[in-house]
Amino acid sequence: MPHPLERILKYLDLTPEQVDTLKSLMVEIRFKRGDKLTTRTQISGSAFYIKHGSARFFYIANGKDNTFSFAFDDQFIIKPQYMMQSTDAVMSIEFLERTDVITIPERTTVETIKGFKGIHDESLSIFFLTAMLEYSHFLEERALLLQTASAIERYRWLTQRYPKVLERATLTQIASYLGMTKETLYRIRAGKYGPKQ
Repeated sequence: MPHPLERILKYLDLTPEQVDTLKSLMVEIRFKRGDKLTTRTQISGSAFYIKHGSARFFYIANGKDNTFSFAFDDQFIIKPQYMMQSTDAVMSIEFLERTDVITIPERTTVETIKGFKGIHDESLSIFFLTAMLEYSHFLEERALLLQTASAIERYRWLTQRYPKVLERATLTQIASYLGMTKETLYRIRAGKYGPKQ
């Protein structure tokens, strides 16, 4: 089974003592399909590693459900810090199936960012920064896609990047994530979307 240490060691040359400390602080949690955590009350970590399963970060704005990101097996999902600070919307994680998550519970986000204040903070920062590195690659890819790709190209990118997304997420969630209407997504999937429509 995949483990976040494999991802961390891709970026950082850690001592055996640091590896042991990281292992001792990591907590594994299992969630059921439909379980939700909110950033205001229940999420006690800045980053989560999906060992097995799937999840999405979403928020409600003007009564509309907006999917911000997905994560699947062997990927990190991270709380979008800027959005949490700049909007009144409550950010939530929804688990799309039975999901095993590994995280290091944090004390505060400020301690995470300042980091390296003792063993716990050092380990938390290592975990968080690895998640940030991987997540920043994804955000760059997605930003470029949204700026330059057509609706069909965005849909193809999603299904190639996340081959099981159609089995795990609803079409409403997928359309929101891709920045298109559900009707456009239906037409793309039916082969009826094109310049003449």
